[in-house]
Amino acid sequence: EASLEDTGVPHLVVFTDDLYDGLFESSAATLRRAPETGPAGANVDFACVETPVSMRIRTWERGVEGETLACGTGAVAAVFAGLRCGRVALPCTVHPPGGSPLEVGMDDAGWWLEGEARPVYEGETMEPLP
Repeated sequence: EASLEDTGVPHLVVFTDDLYDGLFESSAATLRRAPETGPAGANVDFACVETPVSMRIRTWERGVEGETLACGTGAVAAVFAGLRCGRVALPCTVHPPGGSPLEVGMDDAGWWLEGEARPVYEGETMEPLP
C-alpha cells in the first residue's frame, strides 16, 4: 500500500512489514521518479507500523539521492498516510534510523512535530577572492 502526501515537500509513503528486506534499497530511487510523483519527483518513505501509535521509517530524499537518517516532513507524511488508511492514531511516535524519535500530533492550534534538533555541520562564509 502506498500514498502520496504533501507536507510542503511531496512524499511517497510505502507501507511494509520489513524495512530491511532489501526492497527499500532496490526500489526507492526508482519510486522517487515515478510519473505519479510529478515532474520533480518525491521523497520516498518506507514505513513499518509497530503499534497504532508507533512506526519506523526509512527515507530516500530527492536532491540527496540517497537515504537520510531522519526527515521531519517524511515523519509527518508517514503519519498522514497512516491516518488516511487507519493504521495509526495520534499522537504517533516515528522512529527514523538516526535514532532520535519524532512525535507527530495535532491539537487545537493545528499539526505539530516534536523531536531533537542538533547541529550536524558548521561553516563559515569567506570574502570572495578578487
